[in-house]
Amino acid sequence: MPRVIVNLDSYKEEILHLLSNQKSFADIRRYLHTTYELTVGNNTLKRRLKAWNIVVRTSTVDNSDLRNRISTLFFCGLTDPQILRTLELEEYSIGLSGLVRIRRDIGLKRRLRTEEEREESAELALEKLTDELQKGVIEGYGRGLLYAHFQQLEVHIARDRLFTIYRTLVPDAIERRTRDMQRHRGEYIVPGPNHVWSLDGYLKLAPYGVEVYAAIDAYSRYIIWIYVGISARTAVSVLRQYLDTVELLGQHPYFVRSDHGGETVLLASAHHQLQRATESDLQFQDCYLYGTSTTNQRIESWWNQLTKGLLFRWRNYFGVLQNEGLFKSNVLADQIALLAVYIPLLRTEMQSFVRTWNTHRIRKQPNRPNAVAGKPYVLYHHPPEDIKNYGIRVHAQTLETLQKDVQDWGELFYLPYEEILN
Repeated sequence: MPRVIVNLDSYKEEILHLLSNQKSFADIRRYLHTTYELTVGNNTLKRRLKAWNIVVRTSTVDNSDLRNRISTLFFCGLTDPQILRTLELEEYSIGLSGLVRIRRDIGLKRRLRTEEEREESAELALEKLTDELQKGVIEGYGRGLLYAHFQQLEVHIARDRLFTIYRTLVPDAIERRTRDMQRHRGEYIVPGPNHVWSLDGYLKLAPYGVEVYAAIDAYSRYIIWIYVGISARTAVSVLRQYLDTVELLGQHPYFVRSDHGGETVLLASAHHQLQRATESDLQFQDCYLYGTSTTNQRIESWWNQLTKGLLFRWRNYFGVLQNEGLFKSNVLADQIALLAVYIPLLRTEMQSFVRTWNTHRIRKQPNRPNAVAGKPYVLYHHPPEDIKNYGIRVHAQTLETLQKDVQDWGELFYLPYEEILN
């Protein structure tokens, strides 16, 4: 999509007046949007000020909230420019030099400068790798996921060096992942975040009573939500997942895409109602896309990543329990035991995988030039300035009405209501 050109020359005097009154970039952007319905980014303002030969030095207001936020974003894998842009959008007063100074002051290093530091880092990485492999968390991870995972563990080591150590510890896992990568997908072009959410259920653990449902933003590949329980495919469950997420984000996508299963009927109707709250004559087919699971590329692709990175172990383990007669799907006691013991563990591990996925870097792909490269978290929450966010502000009254229909449903029920009451 071509960059939208914004000419600020007509507003020069007003912008300079605001700057002279110590107004921040956020204040200026808000003024332009409120007064002229003009949406501009910080980088656009900076480029225009530079063209006008105006030098603006941003004073840094250093406090504990700012430092905590910098640390969080650093361990989400963001670069300094990405952290700065995020902080500016969140209306912190800080410049790049102030960011670098604070980051260094709290011990957050981009690179290890001495051989001693690198050796210490390698020893720590080896120790952590061994621990994580024993937990069974990272055995199916690729280079990018592994690096993102260790950033969250606050281990500072170069990506390639980390992967070299990992390769020596689990060569079989590397070989298996390489075999699994021999598949190619076609192009799938989406203009921006919240244009399409792709939804689907993961059924490979259903024989053991465990069901999984998730939604992915088709532009950024950011995982919007993931649910692990026993009723993921029921209509009420899926509707509750969607409504809770919409409430949390304060927005909903323009399109939702899913298969034509019975579990999506209520969700589809709710999404249409939310859309019609702001666009009353909108037709259902203009906001909801039905298709088969196999053609729902974004979520199907991610299920493959989740299987390779995590769930293959659980499938193998549950299969062993069943083959050795330790679990029978038609025995209620076995169902209760398996769900009570393993669903909390599955939730913890899947949530960890999602955090790692959302902060890992998706590389450019030569055979798919339209695929968007970057980190899902950044692409979803802070896309490039020339990329539109298609999210629609949720209509609070309509959302409240829809939520009343599902307020009695809760995710912690491991058994259907009739089993709990008996």
